Amino acid sequence: MQRTILISLLLTLAPACATLESTGSGMSDAHVAQSQFERIKSLAGEWTGPGPAEMGGAPMEVHYRVTSGGNAVEETIMPGSEHEMVSMYHLDGNQVMMTHYCAVGNQPRMVAVHDGSAGGNISTIRFEYAGATNLASPEAGHMHQMEMTIDGKDHLTTHWTYFEGGKASHDATFDLKRK
Repeated sequence: MQRTILISLLLTLAPACATLESTGSGMSDAHVAQSQFERIKSLAGEWTGPGPAEMGGAPMEVHYRVTSGGNAVEETIMPGSEHEMVSMYHLDGNQVMMTHYCAVGNQPRMVAVHDGSAGGNISTIRFEYAGATNLASPEAGHMHQMEMTIDGKDHLTTHWTYFEGGKASHDATFDLKRK
């Protein structure tokens, strides 16, 4: 009888234990992803800061909008300019996905990582390349990584890494303040 109870208990707890990830925080993948996505949703509004040096450093804007019943976040970088780009963020099971609709004409997909590289800090979210559409070859230029650090409710830093020829070719960092 005790053996039957023990087996039943193990079978009941196994699915819950299987979803735990060793992020150092003991949080499950689903909980980490949900926390990351909530942080991204908190960016809703208009942001401004100096543009990339290669574009003269002129002031630029980035807009975030929660859409699709709260299930997606739209990021518009440099709205209305010839370099306007859009990224869409959403949950996909136990991860946050991002698709970046780049001005160079391709659409890299990235996944938020849960490897503890941000020190368990949900305020820093690192995205890694997970594939692309409209990419001529794996060597063609594309955004490959992005890290966002949300510092309070009014300061955001994003660091984008562009790959070409199979390696990082340049970076762009946007230091933004809420308007």
